[in-house]
This record gives sequence, C-alpha cells and structure tokens, in this order.
Amino acid sequence: MTVGIRWLGLFATMFGAACTGGAPVRLEVVRDTLTLHGSEPAPFPLRALSSRGDVTSWRASEVRIATDSALTIHDGALVCLRDGRADVTVRGDGLRASFHVRCRLAESFASMPRRTLMLGEAPPLYRVHAKLAQGRVVPVDVRSFRVEDPRVVTVQGGRLVARGVGTSRIWIDVGGKELTDWVQVLERIVDDTVALGAGEFRSWRLPTGRYSVVAKEVGRMDERQWLYVSTEGARCVRDSSDEDGIYCYVGKQGGLGVRNVGPAPESDGRRLAVAIYRRP
Repeated sequence: MTVGIRWLGLFATMFGAACTGGAPVRLEVVRDTLTLHGSEPAPFPLRALSSRGDVTSWRASEVRIATDSALTIHDGALVCLRDGRADVTVRGDGLRASFHVRCRLAESFASMPRRTLMLGEAPPLYRVHAKLAQGRVVPVDVRSFRVEDPRVVTVQGGRLVARGVGTSRIWIDVGGKELTDWVQVLERIVDDTVALGAGEFRSWRLPTGRYSVVAKEVGRMDERQWLYVSTEGARCVRDSSDEDGIYCYVGKQGGLGVRNVGPAPESDGRRLAVAIYRRP
C-alpha cells in the first residue's frame, strides 16, 4: 500500500517542537523497530537534522507501507489496525528513511505495583507489562513520560525520582497507547524501635501536616499490653486496613508519645516499633 500525500504541516509539527532552522540534510531514525501496543495515533520515529545537527522541519512527498495492512496512517500519524508487522519508507526533498513497525495490541496493562515513594530513597524503575490477546504477559518499553507536578516527582532514565511530599499524576507513552497513573511521595520522619522501662515515656514533636503512623509492640511474650500510644494536638483516625496504623492531622503544635504503664520488673524492656510518615 502506498500513500502519496504532501504533508508540509504534518512534518513541521512533528519535528518543529525543537526546531532551530536550517535546511534538512539527513533523517535520523530514532527507533529502527517501533512497537505499538495500542491503536492510538503514534508519531513517526524520525527526526530531520540540519548540517549543524539541529532538528529542523521537513516535507515528505511519499510514505510507503509494505507487507500487510496491519498499519495505516491517520492525520499524519501511525495507527495499528490489528496485530502484525509493516516496513515503512518515507521520502521527500531527496531524503529517505526506513523503519519497521510491530503492531502488538494489548488487552490490558499493569504497571509497577509500588506507587508510593519515600524522599531520599533510591529511585525505582517504572515498569509496565502488557497482557496480549493470547494471554501472554510481556514487558513493555516505555517511550516517554509526562509529569503533572515536577515538584513531587520527576523521571530520569525511566526511574521515578521523589522531589517533595505530595501526589502527582503521570502519563506513560507505551506506543499507540498513553497510560495514566498516580504517584504519592511520603517523607519518613521516624522509623525506630524503642525500648521502655516501667513508667518511661518517649515522644516525638511533629510540625503542622498530615501523617501516617504505625506503632506495634514487638517481641511480646504474653497478652498483657503495657505500651500505650497517645497523641497531643492531633486529630487521628484508625487505618481501616491496618489495626496498628492511624492517620493524623497535626495543627499548630502536636506530637506522638508512648508510655510504658506496666509494673517493674515485669514490663521492663518492652519494645515498640514506630514509623511516622509525612503525607500529602
């Protein structure tokens, strides 16, 4: 199948976002094999370069799609119609480039299970898997990311970098399909295990904000509970999914404390694991 349309506006738009001017002298194929996992329009994997190596605009006079009809062109973009392969050749103004397109339509997508990040931790790699029509689950190469709030999270080399406490939406281009996901960033304020003797008290002052708190006694050998957690200047509710967790909002002043109310020596050395996270 051959499509012969003059697309000055199309290619000026495709290559003009970072265009610096200059006559094109060569076409650069960004991806020799472009895999599309959805039927949404995808841009050509090409860049027109000037003699200085700058991205510039370019006009195509012919686009040739060989092999099967799994691929078509709609409004100047590549669109997969079904599973299959296609070789694409583009010509214009004495320049020519070829690349291969693989249409591999997915029924559904699954991204990395961990969408909650901690400030200061190593950035995790964002992974996407696609479930194909045959039931196979395959990894997907992410083409690009867009981030709603870079004050919360950015993307470097496919890894999510936590920047500040908050929640941000991200968009993930997997070729022929753009996915949407949410990322939450927390700050670990306390992550400690404290040992308290009979009558001892330990507290943590917290600035204004919202917090997740998990407090759990560890190493207890009997059913007697002698460690009690209290809050000051905070409004808290239980975490319905974790019997040891609470959500708290601290106003102008507030804090969290734990006291060993048991008698000596039976209650000496009781330990409590405490984790406090600042949250959006």
